[in-house]
This record gives sequence, C-alpha cells and structure tokens, in this order.
Amino acid sequence: MGTPKGTKPWNAGTSRGWTDKRGYRWLYVEENGRKVARREHRVVMERHLGRKLEPWELVHHLNEDKADNRIENLAVQTFGEHTVEHHTGGRKSEDARRSMEAFALLREELNRERLVKAELLEALTWAVDHFDGNTRCNAEQETNCIEICRAAIAKATGAA
Repeated sequence: MGTPKGTKPWNAGTSRGWTDKRGYRWLYVEENGRKVARREHRVVMERHLGRKLEPWELVHHLNEDKADNRIENLAVQTFGEHTVEHHTGGRKSEDARRSMEAFALLREELNRERLVKAELLEALTWAVDHFDGNTRCNAEQETNCIEICRAAIAKATGAA
C-alpha cells in the first residue's frame, strides 16, 4: 500500500529519506549531535507527544498504509494491543511468549522505578523547602518531613 500513482504524498519534499522493502519511510534525524536513521512514523509520534517513545510502544498505522504518516493516522499501542489488532487467532511460539512476558516484567519494573523516583524527589523537595535554613519548622512539621523521607527511602530500598 503506497501513495496512488500520479499523486504526491502528504509529506513530499519535507525530508530526505527512503522507503524500505516493508513499506516504512525512514529519514535521518539529529540525536545527540549525530544523524541517525529512524522510522518516520515514530519520529512524527514522538514530536506529537513531546517525548521519546518507550521501547515497548509501537506506532500503529490506523489505515494500514505504512507510507501515510499523518498524525491522524497514527496511534501508540503496546506489543500486546498490536498483536491482538493484527494476529488474533494465531499461535505464538514459546520464544515469543517468553519475550512478551519479559517485556511485561520490564515495563512493571520501569514503572515502579519511576514511581519511586517521583516519591523520592517529592520527599527531598519537601525537606529542602522546610529545612533550607531560612524557614523555621515546628516539631510537627519536622516529624512529618522525616516520616515522608523515611517512607520514600523504605520504598526505594524495598523495605516498604
């Protein structure tokens, strides 16, 4: 599925790139001072979201036209959602099942690490705001701050 013969694609002339044998558009983008080849639909979605895509996030072409990289035609999905969309009823090999389980565990661990990081940051910010030397705290505020910090530390170390 490509652009019909005799018509111009929506993004003609906007970038230098190429189409691979599977029909995906590739282009060069600058990352960390280097030009890197990336699939265009992932770049379009990252710019739309304002963040990098996670390794487990896929960009699905809603109309199944891999050359149509308009944001209206793109949706972020997980591997599982994408598999259901395209391969319902198919059988997965044992290796594929193990890979999917490993990805699920990695996603859970990353989400947990992000939550711990956010809670530690919140506790430290609160502590700095209340113990910066300019602010006088009463005993109750000091106890509250210490409890918040201890809870964040316990969660970070797995003691909670």
